[in-house]
Amino acid sequence: MKKRAPHEVLKDYTPEIPGKGISLLMRALIFFMNVPAPAKFVYNYDKKTLKGKPVLIVAAHASRDDYKYVLHGYRQANPNIITGYHSMLKPGLFQIMMKCGVIPKTLYEPCPSALKSILRLKKEGASFLLFPEGIQSMCGREHPLRPDTGKLVKKLGLDVVVATSRGAYLSCPRYNPKNARGKIVYTFDHVFTPKQLENLDPAEIERVLSNKLTYNDFLSNEKPRNRYRHAHGNASGLENLLIVCPLCKKEFTMKTEGRELICECGSRVRIGDDYSITPSAGKGEFPFARLDEWYDFQCEFIKKEALEEGFSLSYECEHNTFDMTSGSKTMKLRLGSGTLTLTREGLTYKGDDKETAYPPYSPPPPSCDSDTLQDGINLFFPIEKVPSAPFIGGHGNEFYFENCYHEFIITDDRRKAVKMLTAVESLYERKQNEKHNSI
Repeated sequence: MKKRAPHEVLKDYTPEIPGKGISLLMRALIFFMNVPAPAKFVYNYDKKTLKGKPVLIVAAHASRDDYKYVLHGYRQANPNIITGYHSMLKPGLFQIMMKCGVIPKTLYEPCPSALKSILRLKKEGASFLLFPEGIQSMCGREHPLRPDTGKLVKKLGLDVVVATSRGAYLSCPRYNPKNARGKIVYTFDHVFTPKQLENLDPAEIERVLSNKLTYNDFLSNEKPRNRYRHAHGNASGLENLLIVCPLCKKEFTMKTEGRELICECGSRVRIGDDYSITPSAGKGEFPFARLDEWYDFQCEFIKKEALEEGFSLSYECEHNTFDMTSGSKTMKLRLGSGTLTLTREGLTYKGDDKETAYPPYSPPPPSCDSDTLQDGINLFFPIEKVPSAPFIGGHGNEFYFENCYHEFIITDDRRKAVKMLTAVESLYERKQNEKHNSI
């Protein structure tokens, strides 16, 4: 029997409530996965009150490992996880995640199929795990909740448990693919009952959730000074996140040497095991004590530039999407290579692509369509439809557009990835403000 292509599998995929067998297996695997870096769990409610009840777990997304710790810490239910296709379509995980009833969705775009699955499973008594920020923290602090989070929570009408963390980002920073060992604490709060949700509007629900999901790992660690030990030091990979020197105000002049971040202007700072910033002598007082303060300064610096008339940012890249025909080892398909350019109007990609991206659950376009791509491709993504271009660990950027996944892996200076992310978000915010003011 011919093996079915991933898009055929996904098209027929109907998420179900995880069975006891697969749930026990996953919890056993997660237990052993967490042994090298165990977390402490704190419960600010009587766990017995929710035993056997369907719940909605709303979790902060400080770390790429959050799902493992949240599932390990909350054992009163086996939730269906709501996640992006890009998290599901990974080698070795695709089939397992389907067995676990994962509900895939496109990121930052409406996804009727995901909502339909959620509402169907709710009627069947399911529990859910939701990360309403959408993406992992960039610098140890929360992202805004995705629009309509409050509406979904109210519509589900389940007991709501909020899971937050301290130290999760410091042990697993966005800019470093390797984990550090240190103190991690996950806290669970029973925030809403179904009865309470009946009397609240979506805006009030979001306000409460936003307050509960507020965190800043760098600020929280200022006094305890917990250490997070990384084999190569906590500066490793930091030049991909912090690209503006606060002393000379130049971009892309930073590089990492051992445990130090060094600028061409001569500025040197040492990043300690507790993420403290220690400047070298003789270069004047360094303006920041924490990495998140430095990142905030950088965001404002880039935002100011992005909002200026004539702004443009480009990089050379490889253009990839999901491999939904063969299910390759990486589950990524190389479409071509070219240039991605951001202006105030949007993103333009010009490349030598011979194929096009298509939604992960749809069949590929007819092969004859490739004839139209003999001279390459020219794609335009208007900024009002691209809320963000998530940072791929210092390698490039990714986003969904009209249900299609686009990944751009930088082939010139990978430090441009974080600037692209910040500039896209700034320009999208500008466009939304213009739209609001015109009403």
